[in-house]
Parts: sequence; C-alpha cells; structure tokens
Amino acid sequence: MLGFYLTSHPLSQHERLLKQIAIHVTSDLHMAQDGSEVLIGGMISAIKKTQTKKPSRNGHTRYANFDFEDVKGVVRCIMWPEEFSRIGDFVQNDAICFLRGKVDRRGREPNLIVEELVPLDQAEKKFADQVAIKFDRKWHDSNTVTRVNETLRRYPGRCTVAFVVDSYADNKPVRVKLAVPGIVKVAADSILRQELIAILGEGNVQFTFPRKRMNSNGNGNSVPRKINLDE
Repeated sequence: MLGFYLTSHPLSQHERLLKQIAIHVTSDLHMAQDGSEVLIGGMISAIKKTQTKKPSRNGHTRYANFDFEDVKGVVRCIMWPEEFSRIGDFVQNDAICFLRGKVDRRGREPNLIVEELVPLDQAEKKFADQVAIKFDRKWHDSNTVTRVNETLRRYPGRCTVAFVVDSYADNKPVRVKLAVPGIVKVAADSILRQELIAILGEGNVQFTFPRKRMNSNGNGNSVPRKINLDE
C-alpha cells in the first residue's frame, strides 16, 4: 500500500538463483528488438484474467495480463489462451518464477508475451546444465567417492558432471578439475543436492547454468561459464 517493503524485498532471499538462471532483466527489454526471446526471473503481481472474443486454435478463450517485477524494474506481461491453458495455474500474486517469452514493442513501453513459466522450485531441474562436486582429501576418502558415484547413478538426467579435487603436494594446496565422461549424466534435482551435501558437506555441491549476454540488438550470445566452486 505504501509502495515499498517495510522488510526486505521478497526477491532478496532468492537473488543468487535469480541471477544464475535469468539471462535478462526487465531493463534489457528497452533495447531489445521486437520479437526477441528473453528469459527473466522475478515476481508476479497485478493479475487481470479475462476472455477473448475469438477462441484459440484449440478452443481456449481465457488469458491473463500481469506485472512482472525483478530487481531492475517491472514489465507488463500477457499470457494468451493457449499458454494460459497449460500454465495458467501458476499465475498467482507474489509467485516467484521465471518467464520465457517474446518482446512486444508495439506500445509505448515494451511488453512481454509469455510462452513459458517455470516456478522457482522447478527452476534448477529445468535450467541447470552441470553438477559440480568438490572433493577435499583432508576430509573425503575412497568410500566418499563410492557413495557419491552410487548417488549420482540414482538420478539419471541430462546434466554433465564435473569434479574438483583439492589435494596437497609438499604441504601446498593443489586443485585439479576433472570433467566426467558424458556417459554419466544426472538430473539437477533438489533431493540429489541434499543427498550429496549429506555425504560431502556444505559448499561442495554446485548446480551451474548456461549463460548468455545481451548485445545491442537484444539478442543473446553464448558466454562460456567455468565451474570452479569457491574459485
């Protein structure tokens, strides 16, 4: 009602994940070309649901308009009937999620035509492309490696796996990075994360995500991302 939050912003506690996954922020849309695809993360508000006069190709008529806020601003979104019939149940006030869609520049301000909505609790599994695991020879032994291997094999998926091994030579720390052969791929599931942390301890498991950088015409260019776990 006051126009600002008396406590911390609701997005603050999810800031790290939002930055990891979102390729764009709302302010990027002002320099994006009409029809450019974007992926943003934030919070839904000011929902208005109504019906079209003409049904969609599959006979759907209900659609929604809503505001979507991130740390850089707010964009007005529209979810047309076909998309609303699939993912409209996720359109809730204060829901934190990720939106993929196309920029619409026909008005004074850019809008977003939503094609995909991913709830926050499904985002890691949806977007992660690698699981990085750190072993430290001070604390982890061959039994730890065996347990990790058995755990990974219970969660087959599409994500590659990378190992970082902290060892010591002449009392000096040595770090080795190993890419696991593509035959071992896993699902970046929150339960997998919990099981790995139970074996390895906090700070030794990391889900990572593909990154893109927005260029001047609003399109995304791939940017390699290195997996290093605490540098």
